[in-house]
Amino acid sequence: MGSPVEKTSSCATYFYIGDGGVNAPVVLHRFRAGRPQKEVPVKPTLVFVEACLALAERSGQRVMTIESPLPESYFFGELPGAFVENKPASARVLWSLLRAQRCAEASSSSEVAWASRVEAVLGPFTFLALWGFGPCYRQHTRKAILQGTCLAAWPVALSHCWRLRHRAHTGGHGREALQRRVEELRRFLDEWQEFRKTFDESCGDISLDDLTALAYLRCLAAIPEELLPIELSLQKRLRDLTQVLENRYAAAQFSDGAVAPLRWLEAHEEGDRSRSASKTVTKGTSQNGNFIHGILSFFLNDFVKDWGSPNDEDAETQPLSPTLKRGNLVFVTWLLGSSALYAVAAIVSKQRTET
Repeated sequence: MGSPVEKTSSCATYFYIGDGGVNAPVVLHRFRAGRPQKEVPVKPTLVFVEACLALAERSGQRVMTIESPLPESYFFGELPGAFVENKPASARVLWSLLRAQRCAEASSSSEVAWASRVEAVLGPFTFLALWGFGPCYRQHTRKAILQGTCLAAWPVALSHCWRLRHRAHTGGHGREALQRRVEELRRFLDEWQEFRKTFDESCGDISLDDLTALAYLRCLAAIPEELLPIELSLQKRLRDLTQVLENRYAAAQFSDGAVAPLRWLEAHEEGDRSRSASKTVTKGTSQNGNFIHGILSFFLNDFVKDWGSPNDEDAETQPLSPTLKRGNLVFVTWLLGSSALYAVAAIVSKQRTET
Protein backbone atom coordinates (compact mmCIF):
# COMPACT_ATOMS: atom_id res chain seq x y z
CA MET A 1 0.00 0.00 0.00
CA GLY A 2 2.96 2.28 0.32
CA SER A 3 3.45 4.91 2.96
CA PRO A 4 0.10 5.73 4.59
CA VAL A 5 1.23 9.29 5.27
CA GLU A 6 0.90 10.10 1.60
CA LYS A 7 -2.54 8.48 1.22
CA THR A 8 -5.89 10.07 1.97
CA SER A 9 -8.26 7.55 0.39
CA SER A 10 -10.79 5.78 2.60
CA CYS A 11 -8.93 2.46 2.39
CA ALA A 12 -5.55 3.98 3.28
CA THR A 13 -6.88 6.01 6.17
CA TYR A 14 -8.93 3.12 7.50
CA PHE A 15 -6.31 0.37 7.63
CA TYR A 16 -3.06 2.31 7.66
CA ILE A 17 -0.90 -0.80 7.33
CA GLY A 18 2.74 0.15 7.26
CA ASP A 19 5.27 2.31 9.05
CA GLY A 20 4.92 6.01 8.38
CA GLY A 21 7.30 7.07 11.14
CA VAL A 22 6.72 9.78 13.71
CA ASN A 23 5.12 12.07 11.13
CA ALA A 24 2.22 9.69 10.55
CA PRO A 25 -1.09 11.25 11.57
CA VAL A 26 -3.26 9.90 14.34
CA VAL A 27 -6.28 8.35 12.63
CA LEU A 28 -9.23 8.63 15.01
CA HIS A 29 -12.34 6.48 14.53
CA ARG A 30 -15.25 7.76 16.57
CA PHE A 31 -18.96 7.29 17.08
CA ARG A 32 -21.04 10.27 18.16
CA ALA A 33 -24.22 9.58 20.09
CA GLY A 34 -26.87 12.26 19.85
CA ARG A 35 -30.07 13.59 18.50
CA PRO A 36 -30.58 15.47 15.23
CA GLN A 37 -28.30 18.51 15.12
CA LYS A 38 -27.08 17.84 18.66
CA GLU A 39 -24.35 15.65 20.10
CA VAL A 40 -25.01 13.92 23.42
CA PRO A 41 -21.77 12.92 25.20
CA VAL A 42 -22.13 9.46 26.74
CA LYS A 43 -18.53 8.26 26.36
CA PRO A 44 -16.00 9.97 28.67
CA THR A 45 -13.19 8.36 26.68
CA LEU A 46 -14.27 10.19 23.52
CA VAL A 47 -14.43 13.53 25.35
CA PHE A 48 -10.93 13.00 26.78
CA VAL A 49 -9.43 11.79 23.50
CA GLU A 50 -10.88 14.62 21.41
CA ALA A 51 -9.81 17.26 23.95
CA CYS A 52 -6.23 15.96 24.12
CA LEU A 53 -5.90 15.53 20.35
CA ALA A 54 -7.26 19.04 19.74
CA LEU A 55 -4.52 20.46 21.96
CA ALA A 56 -1.88 18.32 20.25
CA GLU A 57 -3.21 19.30 16.82
CA ARG A 58 -2.72 22.94 17.75
CA SER A 59 0.99 22.12 18.15
CA GLY A 60 1.31 20.45 14.75
CA GLN A 61 0.07 16.90 15.36
CA ARG A 62 -1.84 15.67 12.31
CA VAL A 63 -5.21 14.16 13.19
CA MET A 64 -7.50 12.47 10.68
CA THR A 65 -11.05 11.69 11.86
CA ILE A 66 -13.33 8.97 10.50
CA GLU A 67 -16.96 8.95 11.63
CA SER A 68 -18.53 5.57 12.34
CA PRO A 69 -22.27 4.75 12.19
CA LEU A 70 -21.75 2.12 14.92
CA PRO A 71 -20.67 2.43 18.58
CA GLU A 72 -18.07 -0.31 18.09
CA SER A 73 -16.13 -2.00 15.30
CA TYR A 74 -14.48 -5.40 14.84
CA PHE A 75 -11.05 -3.76 14.72
CA PHE A 76 -11.11 -1.58 17.85
CA GLY A 77 -13.96 -2.94 19.93
CA GLU A 78 -15.80 -0.06 21.61
CA LEU A 79 -15.12 3.23 19.88
CA PRO A 80 -13.25 5.56 19.94
CA GLY A 81 -10.22 3.81 18.54
CA ALA A 82 -7.24 5.06 16.58
CA PHE A 83 -4.09 4.31 14.65
CA VAL A 84 -1.10 5.90 16.39
CA GLU A 85 2.08 5.65 14.32
CA ASN A 86 0.17 3.10 12.24
CA LYS A 87 -0.46 0.79 15.20
CA PRO A 88 -4.09 0.17 16.27
CA ALA A 89 -5.05 1.50 19.70
CA SER A 90 -8.37 0.61 21.33
CA ALA A 91 -10.23 3.10 23.51
CA ARG A 92 -8.47 1.95 26.68
CA VAL A 93 -5.01 2.03 25.11
CA LEU A 94 -5.66 5.39 23.45
CA TRP A 95 -6.69 6.86 26.82
CA SER A 96 -3.47 5.48 28.35
CA LEU A 97 -1.28 6.86 25.56
CA LEU A 98 -2.77 10.34 25.86
CA ARG A 99 -2.62 10.21 29.65
CA ALA A 100 1.06 9.25 29.47
CA GLN A 101 1.69 12.15 27.09
CA ARG A 102 0.04 14.60 29.49
CA CYS A 103 1.85 13.05 32.48
CA ALA A 104 5.19 13.73 30.78
CA GLU A 105 4.20 17.40 30.49
CA ALA A 106 2.61 17.70 33.96
CA SER A 107 3.86 20.64 36.01
CA SER A 108 3.67 18.79 39.35
CA SER A 109 3.14 15.36 40.84
CA SER A 110 -0.09 16.56 42.47
CA GLU A 111 -1.58 17.03 38.99
CA VAL A 112 -1.03 13.34 38.21
CA ALA A 113 -2.27 12.26 41.63
CA TRP A 114 -5.48 14.27 41.28
CA ALA A 115 -6.06 12.85 37.81
CA SER A 116 -5.98 9.35 39.33
CA ARG A 117 -8.35 10.49 42.10
CA VAL A 118 -10.77 11.89 39.51
CA GLU A 119 -10.79 8.59 37.62
CA ALA A 120 -11.38 6.62 40.83
CA VAL A 121 -14.36 8.75 41.93
CA LEU A 122 -16.01 10.15 38.81
CA GLY A 123 -15.38 7.13 36.59
CA PRO A 124 -17.61 4.60 38.40
CA PHE A 125 -20.21 7.24 39.26
CA THR A 126 -20.55 8.37 35.64
CA PHE A 127 -20.76 4.80 34.35
CA LEU A 128 -23.48 3.90 36.85
CA ALA A 129 -25.45 7.05 36.11
CA LEU A 130 -25.39 6.45 32.34
CA TRP A 131 -25.81 2.68 32.20
CA GLY A 132 -26.92 1.44 35.62
CA PHE A 133 -29.78 3.80 36.51
CA GLY A 134 -32.86 2.61 34.60
CA PRO A 135 -34.62 5.89 33.72
CA CYS A 136 -31.38 7.54 32.57
CA TYR A 137 -30.37 4.48 30.56
CA ARG A 138 -33.71 4.17 28.76
CA GLN A 139 -34.55 7.84 28.19
CA HIS A 140 -31.07 9.32 27.74
CA THR A 141 -28.14 6.97 27.11
CA ARG A 142 -29.72 4.25 24.95
CA LYS A 143 -31.84 6.81 23.13
CA ALA A 144 -28.77 8.86 22.22
CA ILE A 145 -26.86 5.77 21.06
CA LEU A 146 -29.71 4.59 18.81
CA GLN A 147 -30.35 8.04 17.35
CA GLY A 148 -26.66 8.32 16.49
CA THR A 149 -26.76 4.94 14.71
CA CYS A 150 -28.13 4.27 11.26
CA LEU A 151 -31.46 2.40 11.42
CA ALA A 152 -30.15 -0.75 9.73
CA ALA A 153 -27.48 -1.13 12.43
CA TRP A 154 -29.83 -0.88 15.42
CA PRO A 155 -29.41 -4.59 16.36
CA VAL A 156 -25.65 -4.06 16.81
CA ALA A 157 -26.21 -0.83 18.77
CA LEU A 158 -28.79 -2.52 21.02
CA SER A 159 -26.41 -5.39 21.68
CA HIS A 160 -23.75 -2.84 22.63
CA CYS A 161 -26.15 -1.09 25.03
CA TRP A 162 -27.35 -4.32 26.63
CA ARG A 163 -23.78 -5.44 27.24
CA LEU A 164 -22.84 -2.22 29.03
CA ARG A 165 -26.14 -2.28 30.91
CA HIS A 166 -25.37 -5.77 32.16
CA ARG A 167 -21.85 -4.71 33.16
CA ALA A 168 -23.27 -1.82 35.18
CA HIS A 169 -25.66 -4.18 36.98
CA THR A 170 -22.98 -6.66 38.07
CA GLY A 171 -22.31 -4.57 41.19
CA GLY A 172 -25.97 -4.25 42.20
CA HIS A 173 -29.01 -2.16 41.34
CA GLY A 174 -28.18 1.14 39.62
CA ARG A 175 -30.02 3.49 41.97
CA GLU A 176 -28.68 1.81 45.11
CA ALA A 177 -25.11 1.72 43.80
CA LEU A 178 -25.34 5.40 42.88
CA GLN A 179 -26.62 6.37 46.31
CA ARG A 180 -23.68 4.61 47.94
CA ARG A 181 -21.30 6.77 45.92
CA VAL A 182 -23.05 10.11 46.48
CA GLU A 183 -21.24 10.80 49.75
CA GLU A 184 -17.92 9.97 48.13
CA LEU A 185 -18.75 12.36 45.29
CA ARG A 186 -19.65 15.16 47.70
CA ARG A 187 -16.41 14.68 49.64
CA PHE A 188 -14.43 14.72 46.40
CA LEU A 189 -15.98 18.03 45.32
CA ASP A 190 -15.17 19.58 48.72
CA GLU A 191 -11.54 18.46 48.51
CA TRP A 192 -11.26 19.58 44.88
CA GLN A 193 -12.51 23.04 45.78
CA GLU A 194 -10.01 23.26 48.64
CA PHE A 195 -7.19 22.12 46.37
CA ARG A 196 -8.08 24.69 43.71
CA LYS A 197 -7.81 27.57 46.16
CA THR A 198 -4.03 27.37 45.89
CA PHE A 199 -4.00 26.75 42.14
CA ASP A 200 -2.85 29.38 39.69
CA GLU A 201 -5.91 29.93 37.51
CA SER A 202 -4.13 32.54 35.41
CA CYS A 203 -2.00 30.02 33.51
CA GLY A 204 -3.13 29.48 29.95
CA ASP A 205 -2.73 25.71 29.74
CA ILE A 206 -5.09 23.09 31.12
CA SER A 207 -3.82 20.37 33.44
CA LEU A 208 -4.21 16.61 33.22
CA ASP A 209 -6.60 16.47 36.17
CA ASP A 210 -8.77 19.17 34.58
CA LEU A 211 -8.98 17.23 31.31
CA THR A 212 -9.79 14.01 33.14
CA ALA A 213 -12.53 15.67 35.19
CA LEU A 214 -13.95 17.35 32.08
CA ALA A 215 -14.26 13.96 30.35
CA TYR A 216 -16.63 12.67 33.03
CA LEU A 217 -18.37 15.88 34.00
CA ARG A 218 -19.39 16.75 30.45
CA CYS A 219 -21.25 13.42 30.26
CA LEU A 220 -22.91 14.00 33.65
CA ALA A 221 -23.88 17.59 32.82
CA ALA A 222 -25.67 16.39 29.67
CA ILE A 223 -28.06 14.22 31.72
CA PRO A 224 -31.40 15.98 32.41
CA GLU A 225 -31.95 16.87 36.07
CA GLU A 226 -34.91 14.52 36.48
CA LEU A 227 -32.90 11.54 35.22
CA LEU A 228 -29.97 11.90 37.64
CA PRO A 229 -30.93 10.57 41.11
CA ILE A 230 -28.95 13.00 43.24
CA GLU A 231 -30.10 16.16 44.98
CA LEU A 232 -30.34 19.34 42.92
CA SER A 233 -27.73 21.20 45.00
CA LEU A 234 -25.14 18.54 44.18
CA GLN A 235 -26.17 18.57 40.53
CA LYS A 236 -25.64 22.32 40.50
CA ARG A 237 -22.13 21.90 41.88
CA LEU A 238 -21.34 19.39 39.14
CA ARG A 239 -22.69 21.66 36.40
CA ASP A 240 -20.87 24.72 37.78
CA LEU A 241 -17.59 22.81 37.87
CA THR A 242 -18.21 21.60 34.33
CA GLN A 243 -18.63 25.19 33.12
CA VAL A 244 -15.41 26.26 34.86
CA LEU A 245 -13.49 23.45 33.16
CA GLU A 246 -15.10 24.22 29.80
CA ASN A 247 -13.87 27.79 30.11
CA ARG A 248 -10.36 26.63 31.03
CA TYR A 249 -10.30 24.29 28.06
CA ALA A 250 -11.51 27.01 25.68
CA ALA A 251 -8.75 29.33 26.96
CA ALA A 252 -6.12 26.60 26.59
CA GLN A 253 -6.97 26.20 22.91
CA PHE A 254 -5.78 29.77 22.30
CA SER A 255 -2.71 29.66 24.54
CA ASP A 256 0.88 29.39 23.29
CA GLY A 257 1.66 26.16 25.13
CA ALA A 258 3.11 23.40 22.95
CA VAL A 259 2.12 19.73 23.18
CA ALA A 260 4.46 16.99 22.00
CA PRO A 261 3.21 14.80 19.13
CA LEU A 262 1.50 11.60 20.24
CA ARG A 263 3.94 8.71 19.93
CA TRP A 264 3.47 5.05 20.75
CA LEU A 265 6.95 4.31 22.14
CA GLU A 266 7.13 7.40 24.34
CA ALA A 267 4.11 6.22 26.28
CA HIS A 268 5.76 2.86 26.98
CA GLU A 269 8.95 4.61 28.07
CA GLU A 270 6.86 6.52 30.58
CA GLY A 271 5.82 3.21 32.14
CA ASP A 272 2.46 2.76 30.45
CA ARG A 273 1.01 -0.63 31.40
CA SER A 274 -1.53 -0.85 28.61
CA ARG A 275 0.32 -3.22 26.34
CA SER A 276 -2.87 -4.82 25.15
CA ALA A 277 -2.60 -3.10 21.76
CA SER A 278 -1.36 -4.78 18.63
CA LYS A 279 2.32 -5.48 18.08
CA THR A 280 4.24 -3.51 15.48
CA VAL A 281 3.21 -4.23 11.91
CA THR A 282 6.11 -5.58 9.90
CA LYS A 283 7.59 -3.57 7.07
CA GLY A 284 7.07 -6.51 4.75
CA THR A 285 3.35 -5.92 4.93
CA SER A 286 3.63 -2.24 4.05
CA GLN A 287 5.69 -2.99 0.96
CA ASN A 288 3.19 -5.52 -0.37
CA GLY A 289 1.01 -4.10 -3.08
CA ASN A 290 -1.74 -6.72 -2.66
CA PHE A 291 -4.41 -5.26 -0.38
CA ILE A 292 -6.07 -8.53 0.72
CA HIS A 293 -2.73 -10.31 1.15
CA GLY A 294 -1.49 -7.44 3.31
CA ILE A 295 -4.52 -7.67 5.61
CA LEU A 296 -4.24 -11.46 5.85
CA SER A 297 -0.53 -11.22 6.68
CA PHE A 298 -1.27 -8.64 9.36
CA PHE A 299 -3.97 -10.73 11.05
CA LEU A 300 -2.36 -14.15 10.68
CA ASN A 301 1.22 -13.19 11.55
CA ASP A 302 0.64 -10.67 14.32
CA PHE A 303 -2.70 -11.71 15.74
CA VAL A 304 -3.54 -15.41 15.38
CA LYS A 305 -0.14 -16.67 16.56
CA ASP A 306 -0.57 -14.72 19.82
CA TRP A 307 -4.07 -16.02 20.54
CA GLY A 308 -4.57 -16.76 24.22
CA SER A 309 -7.39 -17.63 26.55
CA PRO A 310 -10.35 -15.18 26.27
CA ASN A 311 -10.34 -14.99 30.05
CA ASP A 312 -6.68 -14.03 30.26
CA GLU A 313 -6.63 -10.30 30.99
CA ASP A 314 -2.89 -10.09 31.69
CA ALA A 315 -1.75 -6.99 29.79
CA GLU A 316 1.83 -8.29 29.69
CA THR A 317 0.90 -11.37 27.66
CA GLN A 318 -2.11 -10.14 25.68
CA PRO A 319 -1.20 -7.89 22.73
CA LEU A 320 -4.93 -7.59 21.92
CA SER A 321 -7.95 -7.49 24.18
CA PRO A 322 -10.30 -10.53 24.12
CA THR A 323 -13.05 -8.46 22.47
CA LEU A 324 -10.68 -7.32 19.74
CA LYS A 325 -9.38 -10.83 19.20
CA ARG A 326 -12.84 -12.36 18.88
CA GLY A 327 -13.86 -9.76 16.34
CA ASN A 328 -10.69 -10.13 14.30
CA LEU A 329 -10.95 -13.93 14.36
CA VAL A 330 -14.49 -13.75 13.01
CA PHE A 331 -13.25 -11.51 10.20
CA VAL A 332 -10.32 -13.78 9.34
CA THR A 333 -12.55 -16.88 9.46
CA TRP A 334 -15.07 -15.24 7.14
CA LEU A 335 -12.32 -14.14 4.74
CA LEU A 336 -10.68 -17.57 4.60
CA GLY A 337 -14.06 -19.31 4.43
CA SER A 338 -15.11 -17.17 1.47
CA SER A 339 -11.86 -17.99 -0.32
CA ALA A 340 -12.34 -21.71 0.35
CA LEU A 341 -15.92 -21.68 -0.96
CA TYR A 342 -14.78 -19.81 -4.05
CA ALA A 343 -12.07 -22.42 -4.67
CA VAL A 344 -14.52 -25.32 -4.23
CA ALA A 345 -17.01 -23.67 -6.59
CA ALA A 346 -14.27 -23.22 -9.18
CA ILE A 347 -13.25 -26.91 -8.93
CA VAL A 348 -16.87 -28.11 -9.25
CA SER A 349 -17.44 -25.86 -12.24
CA LYS A 350 -14.29 -27.14 -13.89
CA GLN A 351 -15.32 -30.77 -13.35
CA ARG A 352 -18.76 -30.12 -14.82
CA THR A 353 -17.15 -28.51 -17.85
CA GLU A 354 -14.84 -31.48 -18.39
CA THR A 355 -17.69 -33.98 -18.15
